[in-house]
Amino acid sequence: MREDSCAAVIVAYNNEDGIADCLASLFAHSRLKTTAVVVDNSPGEGTADAVLAYRDAHPDQDIGLIRRPDNIGFAAGCNLGAKGGTGKYLLFLNPDASLENDAPSLLAAFLRENPRAKIAGPQIRDRRGAVGKTCRNLPTPLGIFFDAAGLDRYLGYYRLTRFDHAHARKVGQIIGACMFIRREDFEALGGFDERFFIYYEEVDLCKRVWDSGGEVWFYPGARIGHVGGVSCEAPAAVNRMPGFLRRSRAHYFAKYYGLAPQFLVLGVSIGESLCKAAVLTVLAWLGKRDSAARLGRRNGFIALLREWARKG
Repeated sequence: MREDSCAAVIVAYNNEDGIADCLASLFAHSRLKTTAVVVDNSPGEGTADAVLAYRDAHPDQDIGLIRRPDNIGFAAGCNLGAKGGTGKYLLFLNPDASLENDAPSLLAAFLRENPRAKIAGPQIRDRRGAVGKTCRNLPTPLGIFFDAAGLDRYLGYYRLTRFDHAHARKVGQIIGACMFIRREDFEALGGFDERFFIYYEEVDLCKRVWDSGGEVWFYPGARIGHVGGVSCEAPAAVNRMPGFLRRSRAHYFAKYYGLAPQFLVLGVSIGESLCKAAVLTVLAWLGKRDSAARLGRRNGFIALLREWARKG
């Protein structure tokens, strides 16, 4: 395996409109020997067709496609893609992201210079060029309470809101839209925990890095653009997102914390869901912009509350 090789793993779900741009940016900017593996979790043909069309038009680029008959989730898709590619390094990249510079080479150099760093993430900009707040501390029951209550936007205890994302630093976790890791470290950690269908899989991986004596770093010299949320814009997906997030959060706390913190986080989640469902209902009733989307999210919170009520 070459020292300077990288496998980019892209897990897609209904990303036919953006996947070609993602692949084009990867091969335009990366100076490492790069392969791409797209794991298509989509129910239809669109994303796979877009990947095949791009690959046919660029036969010099090493692109693999793994088509799933069902949606196995983000964590399982990442693990499957990692096994399907070759490279000393693994770049986990969202399909709605695009490289703005040679991020793979820059992140590889950073890991070489910092042996204790196991995961590194780039600076991420939105479509307007604004730098995203993509780093956080690892979640604790107190941090989740501050976040759910809206206090953390002022305190910055969990979301690191006072960190300007302009210089490199160790952080508890980085966003899963772009994560760079040595393959040997990823395999030593056992990959992503596939019990997280979506959300918190990257938090869990960062937690295990820290528990193993490694470090997680934010490195702004590497930059990507990220649209965000493209795979989740369909009404059916919007309705399910509140449940996915809070189930994953509950699993995270069940995995690492005792019974009392688990119940505390559950109580916070119930209160948060009740408040958000009520607020979204009022905003939709007042005819605010995106009322249909608000009602979709409201329905997701209501479905989650009913699920908790059935479980007692």
